[in-house]
Amino acid sequence: MSQSLLLDVPVDLIKDPRAWTVEDIGVWLLWLGIGEHAEAFAARGVDGRILLQLSAESAWADLGVTDSAQQRVLDSAVEPLRCFQDAEGAESGLALHAIEGPVAGEVFFVGAGGVTGGRHCASNGIVLSENYVSRRHFQITRDRAGHHLLQDVGSTTGTFLMVREELPLDHQTVREVAILAQAWGFPSPATLRVELSDECTSLNANPFARGAEVPCCAGSEKCLKDWHADDNFYYKCLTSCTEIPCCAGSEKCFGEWNADNNFYYKCAVKCTVDAYHPHFNTEPDYLDIASRARGVKGNVGQLADNYYLVVGDQGGCSGGCDKCCLMQQKVAAKMKKYVLNRRRKNPSSTLLFVLAVGDNFYWMGAKAGRFKATWADVYGEELTSVPWFAVMGNHDYGNDDPEVACPNVVPRFTCDKTNLDSPACGAPKPYSTESQHYAGNQLNADKGGVDGELRRNFHMPDFTFYYRIPELDFELIAMDTNWYDRDNAGGNGYGNNAGALELRKVCGSTDKVISYFRHVLDASDTILRERASAAESRNVAIISHYPDEFMQGRNLRKDFVKAMPADKQGGVRAYNFFGHTHVQKCSGYDGSGCVDFLTGGSGGCCSTKDVPAGFVAIAWNNLGLQEVECMANYGKNPAACSVWNFYNLAQTGASSNGTLASERGVPADVCEHTSDEPSCPNYWAPGHHK
Repeated sequence: MSQSLLLDVPVDLIKDPRAWTVEDIGVWLLWLGIGEHAEAFAARGVDGRILLQLSAESAWADLGVTDSAQQRVLDSAVEPLRCFQDAEGAESGLALHAIEGPVAGEVFFVGAGGVTGGRHCASNGIVLSENYVSRRHFQITRDRAGHHLLQDVGSTTGTFLMVREELPLDHQTVREVAILAQAWGFPSPATLRVELSDECTSLNANPFARGAEVPCCAGSEKCLKDWHADDNFYYKCLTSCTEIPCCAGSEKCFGEWNADNNFYYKCAVKCTVDAYHPHFNTEPDYLDIASRARGVKGNVGQLADNYYLVVGDQGGCSGGCDKCCLMQQKVAAKMKKYVLNRRRKNPSSTLLFVLAVGDNFYWMGAKAGRFKATWADVYGEELTSVPWFAVMGNHDYGNDDPEVACPNVVPRFTCDKTNLDSPACGAPKPYSTESQHYAGNQLNADKGGVDGELRRNFHMPDFTFYYRIPELDFELIAMDTNWYDRDNAGGNGYGNNAGALELRKVCGSTDKVISYFRHVLDASDTILRERASAAESRNVAIISHYPDEFMQGRNLRKDFVKAMPADKQGGVRAYNFFGHTHVQKCSGYDGSGCVDFLTGGSGGCCSTKDVPAGFVAIAWNNLGLQEVECMANYGKNPAACSVWNFYNLAQTGASSNGTLASERGVPADVCEHTSDEPSCPNYWAPGHHK
């Protein structure tokens, strides 16, 4: 080998690539910037020997790397490893790790042919850019006995190495070279201070990778095992040779469990995030709402006495911004007044239920105690004595509900063949019989949700579900569409100090969180198509969190109607409710009037100038069809369900976001917790993804 080989890898991987373990491959992928594929490589048992046999797009694609740019990165990174493998004397070469100076962090492998160093890039294997370094300054050679020798080659600037005679290069020499360099008067620290990487063998590495044994580093021991069940026994350095296996029913899973770029194994019930199987009761009206409805089942009154309310982005109390609780309370007071006034005018008036389209608990989801402080105490007995049906918004998937997206790691509750007869899993008529884990705080209490009996009327039987009331010819379809805003979970994503960092930790990677969102969306879409095909109700309400513009232009109402049998499409009145944007607005019409309702203005976030705020009221007419009774800027009496004045709640003083946010009445703590507020500099407009 005529010149040295630069082995450009993390220092822990400075060894024969054929000795790389599966864990080493994960570290290498992370270092390349494509750590999201580490799990797939690990699942296929890709170690150093297998890696060196891979090439071509098809091989990478088989491992899940389909992006052409990432495939090129892998091709470029693997080729030097093959050269390392093939180079004469590579296994017994010398690795130099530059720890200071302009090449700090680089690793140079010195093979049989040695290496030279200096300022001239064309003639040196180690290039140093300082002007006091000669074009060709020093060389490292290897003698017949395999010892490496350091020597000055006659620099004209006065060598900072001060080595006139050949000097054996060992660990003590390295320290002497650094001292001599500083004593000569050149800038400190020295330009090329190196440490030999073979002082000890790091964790998960083979201590015999270079031929002779290099002892394991302190705190680890040499362990012999058939690591890949291929009858190939070799040593690795581990903290203990006695591996404690995962308990029965759990697996050894590879992930970034502390969100610190450190990948390792831990035991979890299941490593992968698989297809989602919702479990809820499909028996019509199992809550017996129709027993209270007027004009049905022999009940006094008429259909027009019945109505429901819809709110969104309402959960500001006890967890949201400084003034968001007051905003939520003001909308809640308006709701109570609406119910009382309607009953005052018509004693038979009956509120049947309330729908909530997500962001039920700012900033970062529900935790124990929030159902009292954010729901029961705010809305009172009048509004919480009827069922609420809710879906999740992006803020609901936050650090206060950290296990929600990856219940496969440590399940709190599981529906499977052993408990399909339980109400929690949908008995007596469950939607699914497949196994599904759960660990979410907003889910019904019998499914592991928090706050027990107090939140009995707050219903989230699953993240996607449907509910039918045949007597009212009504059907609710609840959908989780958070995949469309997958990078904005917890309000501002998965980074350090961000709102969904803890989800990333629990799942072991951001990719697993996003995979969960994808599977839940797929399950939601399946339910939407199935219910459209069944076409069992003339009145349909669809609830989800996002407007069309945040879902790549998709409209769930149109999707539903299109999937119905052609002869049924003209007879359905489907309403589509969503939030995320914090105002009240009719976003779509058909011949019957408003059919797409933006109702994200129920006070939980974020600005006192997010007006009109409020809620939506939907009633039945005496023909049995639902119709809009109250909506901001729509119909005969929009003021009854609208709030136009939050000025008395406006934040005083400077906002942390400066003039723009302050002028909009944005409390000082909003922008640091959310990317949903348009006046914040971190606002994520529709379609924004990393």
